[in-house]
Amino acid sequence: MSTGPLRRLVELVGYVMRRVLLDPIRDGVLRGHRWPAGLTAIVWAGYLLYALATVTVLLAPWLRTRLPLRVGGVNTIPAPMLALVQVVLGFALTALFCAALHLRRWLRPLGWLVVTAVLLIPLNLHHVPSSPELQGPTLWTTLAAPVALGALMVLRWRTRFAWWEFVVTLVVIGTALYAGATVHGVPFENPTYDRTLGNLVLMAALLSLLATPAMLMAGAAFGELTVATAAWTGTALRRLIDTPPDRPAPGRSDGAVRVALGLLLIGLAGLRGLQLATDVTAGGLTNRLVGLLGGAWVVLLVAVAMALAIWWADRVSGDFDLRPDPDDVPEAWRTNLPWLAMILGVPLVADQVIGQLFAAFGIPAVQGFLERLSLSSWLGAVTTAAAAVLAVRTARRGLRVAAAAAAAFTAVMTASTINTLFGIPADADAGTVLAVPAVLVIALALLLRGRLTVGRLVTLTTMLLLAVAWPYRSWIAEPVSALAFGGISVALMLGLVWRLLTDGGYARHGSPGFPVPARVLLVLGNAFLGLLLVLMLAGFGGNFPYRPDNVEALGDQNLAHTMLIMALCLGCAAALAGRDRAMSAGDTVLR
Repeated sequence: MSTGPLRRLVELVGYVMRRVLLDPIRDGVLRGHRWPAGLTAIVWAGYLLYALATVTVLLAPWLRTRLPLRVGGVNTIPAPMLALVQVVLGFALTALFCAALHLRRWLRPLGWLVVTAVLLIPLNLHHVPSSPELQGPTLWTTLAAPVALGALMVLRWRTRFAWWEFVVTLVVIGTALYAGATVHGVPFENPTYDRTLGNLVLMAALLSLLATPAMLMAGAAFGELTVATAAWTGTALRRLIDTPPDRPAPGRSDGAVRVALGLLLIGLAGLRGLQLATDVTAGGLTNRLVGLLGGAWVVLLVAVAMALAIWWADRVSGDFDLRPDPDDVPEAWRTNLPWLAMILGVPLVADQVIGQLFAAFGIPAVQGFLERLSLSSWLGAVTTAAAAVLAVRTARRGLRVAAAAAAAFTAVMTASTINTLFGIPADADAGTVLAVPAVLVIALALLLRGRLTVGRLVTLTTMLLLAVAWPYRSWIAEPVSALAFGGISVALMLGLVWRLLTDGGYARHGSPGFPVPARVLLVLGNAFLGLLLVLMLAGFGGNFPYRPDNVEALGDQNLAHTMLIMALCLGCAAALAGRDRAMSAGDTVLR
């Protein structure tokens, strides 16, 4: 019995939605399986707090006009939001410290050091010796917190996670935050100045650096969804056509399908051309062409790096016929993304974090010394080297797509460093621009050779669909912004929610040096750091000195664009190869 066109279309849309949205959430959400007692309750408490903060962010512009504001210099925030910021901060620090308690031994003191530094920032320790008014009970109460946390770390050094660790840590950190950020300090002459708000802004200097990986990952969320939607739409089209990917189709019905796909291909190419024409302003054509030339060599370098990584992984796996497809990219990308965000983010802020840590302990001179060293160029080289190491490790395990992702990121960072050194402009849209002539040339060559099958047409059409959809990747935030009274933080918040729902898959399996409870708490702590900054940005009405949206843009520029170029290159390669093999589904198959 034949299926009606409308029903087939509904099935196609449902298939794409399941692959793009439901499957990543199912595989990535934190889910208890033989968790220690109490961990499930902690996770659910975190989810509820996260949901409350998310709704607050979406309603922040409306709340600022309806609720009394707390004033701290040029900063203002609704009073209930300020209390929520403190709760979120306490939960984030507690989750991070409890995770550190059960990491590898050399990481435990580092976790204690970071949490202690955040708690000590409001004390202004370098002023305490010369300021008797700062040497009160609140000083000693706050200083007692690091001692208590250190004692807890020693007591729990060789033990497994227990739920009461979280409760004790939360009480200690909450007390320190109240004593240090709310009560401690010299009274200001201006009675309207809110001391808590001012201290939280000071603490945000370090917190914004610690949240860099989370914000980078949030910045890549819309790009990831766009690539996944285009890739799985192509796979769904194959299912709708019900034709094996590379079987020649001499029949009349298959011929009609090829004509329809060919017209769609030409239409998408024309649409992308119109997009480019509207982007080029009067007198800007020359600059655009120069930027495209600079971006073209970046794409070429990425393609070469990916080819080398896949070739190496092929040698390990021993299967030279199975080729990666565009729908393999999203799953492998989500697996690699936390590592890539750490590789990009840690060197980016390492010198600033070290300076902030010393300043928190009363030694601000180190911060100025590190700023004068200008280590940014050297740290960029560290990013490239670390990405190359990740590419080699994944290739040696035979993971084709994961190795290709790390290799593509290595190539992008290498090209970015070279472009910066030599002043070479590179257009970020080069990948989607070059996709049009590349797809048309491949299609024409295959047509002339009589090898333009339905499967290849679908793959090439998918690449142009991705190129056309890419400029609109953040439009999903527009309707939510309208429903949520607008606000600059909506796109950031949506990206963070997506990351929380999809990045917890690695927390389902542990190791002796990285057990499951530590992974779960690390996911929560990282998510709450990003949430904290977005909550403060929304509460301040956008007038926030530390802009997480700038870091999010960096994630879109470096991470999401890497995924885009990777998907386009794999799609073109798959169309050229035309292997008569079953479609794969990520590195779960490509091993």
